[in-house]
Amino acid sequence: MLALPWSTLRTGLPILANPFRINKANKFSKRHFHYTFGNDLTRAESDVEWEASAVNSVNRVFFEGVLSLPKEKTGITRVDFRKPDRAPLLLISGGIDHVAPPAIQKAALRKYQTGTSLVERVEFPGRSHRIVSQTGWEEVADYALNWALTHSSAASRPAASAL
Repeated sequence: MLALPWSTLRTGLPILANPFRINKANKFSKRHFHYTFGNDLTRAESDVEWEASAVNSVNRVFFEGVLSLPKEKTGITRVDFRKPDRAPLLLISGGIDHVAPPAIQKAALRKYQTGTSLVERVEFPGRSHRIVSQTGWEEVADYALNWALTHSSAASRPAASAL
């Protein structure tokens, strides 16, 4: 997907600043953590979250995953968007996610919709990249679980009779 919003690029700037560190890991500053992960919090709350959960960022993940465009035919980022036997796919967006903002999931949705398998997208307003650790994470988990159960192959089969 060619969608690379400025906010996503900005989250990777500490990594991109030195491509010779591709096999290393970078520590997030409190300021950068606030922009990247704690943008739903006050700066003081974000600093507390940084103390509790910040881990070094593996640079190779950014270089290989984010910056290498998906290849249609070959390569580490090869994606077969039209794979006919792909399981149903739910794309979850956080409305204020700076790392993977809604524009990225919207672009993915357009690509996956070229295939025959079910793909849907849901956006949770006010959610950042910490979508599963923010207060109220249960709403996101319940939505995903209910969606998966609704679209599972078991949901389309009749219940087994008791013996």
